[in-house]
Amino acid sequence: MMNKRPKYKTAGLPKAQGLYNPQNEHDACGVGMVVNIKNKASYEIVSKGLSMLCNLEHRGAVGADPKAGDGSGLLIQIPHKFLKKKIEGNFLLPEIGNYAVGVIFMPKEKNDQEIIKNIIEKKCLDEGFDILGWRVCPTQTGDLGWSVLPSTPDVFQMFIKRPNTFKTQDDFERNLYILRRCIEES
Repeated sequence: MMNKRPKYKTAGLPKAQGLYNPQNEHDACGVGMVVNIKNKASYEIVSKGLSMLCNLEHRGAVGADPKAGDGSGLLIQIPHKFLKKKIEGNFLLPEIGNYAVGVIFMPKEKNDQEIIKNIIEKKCLDEGFDILGWRVCPTQTGDLGWSVLPSTPDVFQMFIKRPNTFKTQDDFERNLYILRRCIEES
């Protein structure tokens, strides 16, 4: 008598719907996650995330320059208290949940930065968002390899006020996604 293996059905990828398209799926080598299931922000979570990044050295996709790679990073909640201190005197931050922070990688040329900022600010106004202000983020390039140093960007944070018309956090985030796509298409 011949052994027959049971046939397992795999779900596969979902069908295209809304903003989801299965053609955009790709491998995510070296992805890890550290969370607090009670949604409590803490330095411990960030510290564990940094430790995890250090253990994902293979994720760097290094080549001839061993100090160059495709990068890695952490996705964290908005560090409201930290940001409030950093922008003090430049503009006021509303309470957490009433603003968003966008991270923009800019070319080094100041004229190009102004052009890009103007495009972004126009798109924000077109979509009904007010910009609270900009912050230049400090960067450390000392550990970067020779091959990537010439192309390192300046990093900016853009703070966007939540319009009163968005009653829920989901409405706000959905419209921020649309705004981001409008900016990307510019």
